[in-house]
Amino acid sequence: MHTIIQHLRMMQFIAHTGHQLVVGATAPSDHKFLGKLYAAYDSAYDSTVELNLAEGDRPDLEMLTKSAAAAVTGFTTTEDCFRRLLSAESTLRSMVDSTAADESFGVQNFLSQLAEDSLRRTYHLNARLG
Repeated sequence: MHTIIQHLRMMQFIAHTGHQLVVGATAPSDHKFLGKLYAAYDSAYDSTVELNLAEGDRPDLEMLTKSAAAAVTGFTTTEDCFRRLLSAESTLRSMVDSTAADESFGVQNFLSQLAEDSLRRTYHLNARLG
């Protein structure tokens, strides 16, 4: 679960950074979309941490956040941001798939919802990228 937590934090940072980079004709809609995305990633991150704590685990949130922040490099445009997020969504679903089988029924349900939410975001990211 720690890798999922770190990955969600990274996605939040990417979306928030992209939110600050918007320019051009699509800036108003991109700004709004990225604002919704980073809020969604923040919520998913928070819920996943809380679930992890409820299961009796204590993730090192400082280390996970530092690692997530360090991964947010190498993009300077909103298009780069959307492509990174699209790739990150696919990675997130793979992480969920590989983790779910070893978890309790309640955690599996949570992870299933996380994957479903990811698919919805993937649809919108693909639509934005054309």
